[in-house]
Amino acid sequence: MPQHYVEGWAYGAGGSLIVGTLITNDGGYFGFDHAALWQGSSHTFTDLNPAGFAFSEAYAVRGTAQAGYAFSSTTNSYHAVLWHGTATSAVDLTPSTVSNAYATGLGQRSEVGSGRPTGMSVNHALLWHGTAASMVDLHPASFTDSCARAALGNVQVGYGHISANALHALLWKGSAKTAVDLQQYLPNTFTSSEAYAIDTSGAILGSAYSTSTVTWHAVVWVP
Repeated sequence: MPQHYVEGWAYGAGGSLIVGTLITNDGGYFGFDHAALWQGSSHTFTDLNPAGFAFSEAYAVRGTAQAGYAFSSTTNSYHAVLWHGTATSAVDLTPSTVSNAYATGLGQRSEVGSGRPTGMSVNHALLWHGTAASMVDLHPASFTDSCARAALGNVQVGYGHISANALHALLWKGSAKTAVDLQQYLPNTFTSSEAYAIDTSGAILGSAYSTSTVTWHAVVWVP
């Protein structure tokens, strides 16, 4: 644990990099989350919290990129953020058309997550390519809300509510109109599902709820 931090969590890892968050206890900032990056076998630590933001967390890492969010006290809103190893490298991915946003996954040259369009009360799955201006709203019209969790090449996966009690795993190929409801490929005894990750073979990893066992099961969709 680095000096001046009292608690910490690791959320993601890739290669020799680990990302997460640490709780500060220094200079009057006690209790504030700061996005954190650990590098190499010695786990050299970098505080990624961008200047001007009250707190932050990093959820995903891929190559030299890290993704997460930072909270602005000025606008009282959450901003999706992309980093490349330092706090000063932070790119705010949140355009003015979105009131709150979070980046939770990284592809080779893309970022995914969710955000709340201005004037709306629910989150939409979002896709970026390195800038706020590149943001694409992936939300399928027939769903009440949605979230993208992971990406591989031109494929994104996540989930959304089709009704109040039914959560369905989703797949996209870069736009809302390409959305595929992955629930249709599960046995009828499964009534809800989520997709969290996609591996290099294209297999989609997630979970599904079974009414026959009244429990959630780990599942894989194989292309």
